[in-house]
Amino acid sequence: MIKEKGHVNCTANMAPNARQTIRKELFRKCRRKEHCEISFQNVISAKVPAAHKACNDEAYLFIQSPCIIPSEELTIRKVYGLGISCMGVWIYLFVHCTIEYIKSVQGNAYVEYDVKTTSAADYTLEFKIYPEMYEYF
Repeated sequence: MIKEKGHVNCTANMAPNARQTIRKELFRKCRRKEHCEISFQNVISAKVPAAHKACNDEAYLFIQSPCIIPSEELTIRKVYGLGISCMGVWIYLFVHCTIEYIKSVQGNAYVEYDVKTTSAADYTLEFKIYPEMYEYF
């Protein structure tokens, strides 16, 4: 018997045909139901008394089973997924276009500001003057 953190592994002590019994009971009592209760009297092997005591009627049995979605619900989910993804693409395009528009407006505003604030310093040239040139001027 395997003990780990206070839990007992009852799977190691299952009877040889326990899996078939569990499958049959699950199919018979739990098919197409959200909740169901099952009693497995002969699942734990009686050969190991300690396991039979630890894995009694109050023990939890965790079963992993696939979730099967009906086709009409699956179609609705696909339509919702398509709608949500289309909205995401539309939001992206809207934000992208808005940012590009603001960027171009600000570029034009900068050019307009630069034109309005033109001063003499914008057209000043600097070059070296020799003493002969100064005398001539």
